[in-house]
Amino acid sequence: MSILYAIKDGAKRFEVSQSRKLKQLAWVAVPTEHDGLGFRRLMAMADGIEIFGAWILLLQVAAKCTPRWVLRDETGPFSAEDLALKTGCPANVFTRALEVLSSKEIAWIITSTMPVSSQHPPSTLPACSQNTTATYRQTIQDETNTTGGATSIQHAGQKEGGDVDILPIADSLDTPEFLKAWSRWQSYSRDKGRVSLLTLEAQLQKFAEWGPAASIKSIEETITRGWLKLVEPETMADESHTGPRPLTPDELKTWGPQGCAISNAAAKEPEKCS
Repeated sequence: MSILYAIKDGAKRFEVSQSRKLKQLAWVAVPTEHDGLGFRRLMAMADGIEIFGAWILLLQVAAKCTPRWVLRDETGPFSAEDLALKTGCPANVFTRALEVLSSKEIAWIITSTMPVSSQHPPSTLPACSQNTTATYRQTIQDETNTTGGATSIQHAGQKEGGDVDILPIADSLDTPEFLKAWSRWQSYSRDKGRVSLLTLEAQLQKFAEWGPAASIKSIEETITRGWLKLVEPETMADESHTGPRPLTPDELKTWGPQGCAISNAAAKEPEKCS
């Protein structure tokens, strides 16, 4: 198993309103406070200054990753050696820093585990970029705490960026195609507005029931329609034929009982009842 590291509450602690609107960060907003217990405990260590220097580098790297604040790229989580290649800081410093910063005493970093097969060779490390839609594999478990082979993923979070929360995801969804679609869905949800963690968790449960192929179709169709509520596979199947279909409960609330049918899902207004 390899370990995935994520900055705890990265968007809340190290971003401002302006940065949350950006696709890619060129800077990180680091607080100026020095009175937190974590910081004090770190400074009391013999190598505390060195670890803090590594922490700043970790923030800078994580700010450019997709999903933001998670130390990984589309090929898997970053190791200490990968971080050394990206920053020039010795790998042993990162090894020590990751251990200390993820400890319960400091708790600035959260961790999860993932299959070793999902790791990437350091020599082929591509650049982190918020502009690329990561086909991230199942470290969807990645940003979270996962057990029993389930993986996790960052949720779209608040309207302006969101925290690095992690949700368990079923092994059946661990395909490059689904993970790419999930990354796209997160970006879309973030752009559309606030989506709660509970909502995303429920959506992942639905995806596990539907399977990767149907889930991808649902995501793409929902994005095409500009909705936040997922289009269910059965609905898409029903709408593949011509002719009217019954209104959904939401449509009945919007249009009332007189809007008894619509010709297709893209219709803006219901047909008149005969």
